[in-house]
Amino acid sequence: MFTSTLRTGAIVLALGATLFAPVSVAAEQPQSVLQLFNRIPKTPATVQEADQMVNGNQQIPAVVTLKADLEAHASAVEEIFGVADAKIQARIGGGSTPAAVAGIDMARMQTDKAYAKEMEAKMKTMSPQELMAMSAAMAQGMGTRGSVAVYDPPEVKAAAEAGQALMDPEQQAAQTATYQRRWAEVEKKVAAVNEEFAAKFPKMRLSCDGEGGGRPECQAERARYAAEMMPLLVARDAEILRVEAAALEDERTALAAQVRTADQHLLAAQYGAASQELGNPANILFLDQHMVNEIQVLATKLEDVVKRAALVTHCGPRFLGSSSSCYGGQ
Repeated sequence: MFTSTLRTGAIVLALGATLFAPVSVAAEQPQSVLQLFNRIPKTPATVQEADQMVNGNQQIPAVVTLKADLEAHASAVEEIFGVADAKIQARIGGGSTPAAVAGIDMARMQTDKAYAKEMEAKMKTMSPQELMAMSAAMAQGMGTRGSVAVYDPPEVKAAAEAGQALMDPEQQAAQTATYQRRWAEVEKKVAAVNEEFAAKFPKMRLSCDGEGGGRPECQAERARYAAEMMPLLVARDAEILRVEAAALEDERTALAAQVRTADQHLLAAQYGAASQELGNPANILFLDQHMVNEIQVLATKLEDVVKRAALVTHCGPRFLGSSSSCYGGQ
């Protein structure tokens, strides 16, 4: 259901951002993950409803806007993290940025933008274990000599612990396996639906390809074929939508509980701004980015399901000719 490497890399990349770029003023409080989650459109009940959701550019406007706002939310929270982490580093003092970690020249990253971009791309390809080891090495290298211990209040600690728990590779693997099993089962059911309807599809009784295809009898045959085929295609799509919609709603229900809990943690911790304990802002950032990614995944899955369900209904008989042009020029 998610890209675990991307999520684990969020902490390292965000930590890198504070090391390699000037700290800016914290952004205003972003729209909450619960508000964003609640904006995922309702799953259509029919192919006609699906068709109404898709515009002439074969996009779902509500999903396009939601994804843009998810990106804005993630950027705002990263900025909050940067300010919070910088304050902690300034308070504890006595440390310095490590010269190199995991083969990455930290000093060069601060002065060479091309190299920094290349190394950030490298981080995104690392495994969760490699990224966590790198994050630990960076934290150790920065040091805490001469620091005064400051502990976060319980609600901030709880938010950080929730984020840290999500880094567990076993938990990530279990969640991924659950997601894959659910959609593998859906694919089996969809294949069965396709097979059932394929046995009912009519056949062309005349060979009307190439020269002579415009003969009256060929035109009549194509009209007969379309009249029999189109209702079956629409019925097939309706049945596939029923199967996929049920899985989507299972995903939505499961994710809703996670988002509500995470949202409470994030609001209580002010997305990390309320943290004064080393490491906690990064864990809180990870919690937020985990939820953002989950919402993006569900919204994208909904988008795929709706567009697939809408295609035949939107195109009508044109689908039997060139379905790729059905949305063109609108």
